[in-house]
Amino acid sequence: MTPAELRKRLRAAKPFSGLSETTLRRLLQHAQVENLQRGAMLFREGERSESVHFVLEGSIGLAASAEKPERTIVEIFREGELFVAPAAILRQPYLVSALVLAPARVLAIPAADFRPLLDHDLALARGMNDVLARHWRVLVEQVKDLKLRSSSERLAVYLLALARDARSGQPAVVDLKEPRKALAARLNMTPENLSRGLLALRAHGVTNSGRTGIRIASADRLRSFAYAPPGGGAPSRRRRRAG
Repeated sequence: MTPAELRKRLRAAKPFSGLSETTLRRLLQHAQVENLQRGAMLFREGERSESVHFVLEGSIGLAASAEKPERTIVEIFREGELFVAPAAILRQPYLVSALVLAPARVLAIPAADFRPLLDHDLALARGMNDVLARHWRVLVEQVKDLKLRSSSERLAVYLLALARDARSGQPAVVDLKEPRKALAARLNMTPENLSRGLLALRAHGVTNSGRTGIRIASADRLRSFAYAPPGGGAPSRRRRRAG
């Protein structure tokens, strides 16, 4: 990826979309692109943050263990997403580990370069405010999902988030590139329940498409199942992924 291609990729995503060319060049002056294979650990829980990370390709899972031998996947970030920036901004240790779930390219911007620009560049500060606000809303929605929705409904909500650009009433195919065990952990399910959930969603137009693809016949139809109010009626149209 050339420097020009990298800048173009960043300009399509928050918090970089509104930055001047000068600010963007300063951010990238000492940044590095890391090529990572599935199973690699980008950083570990408890380590002090030295960089702000942005996913260029692939999939990164945030894993937590809570001082126990087993770990779970708290969240999954894909292409075009910034993740765990607060640790770098606040000079605090990571609360989670970053595990590569699918071969990835990740941009690492030194926190020592990012923090001064965040203090003095209004466009970057506004962009970060937008990113963190969206992350907060996604977190609240996930808590609501865990408390109020069945496992099949949570799976439907997750698939709809991946298919957010699908046209109303048109079919969409999403790629579940992550291991099913990791995806199940993200949804607070067992792998067996994930398989049963996919079978249950067939009644709502969800089918397999190739080795890792999932075809959604109609996002509107799936949304009617995922967001159906208890007393019936039209479902709410919501959930945009944090960007």
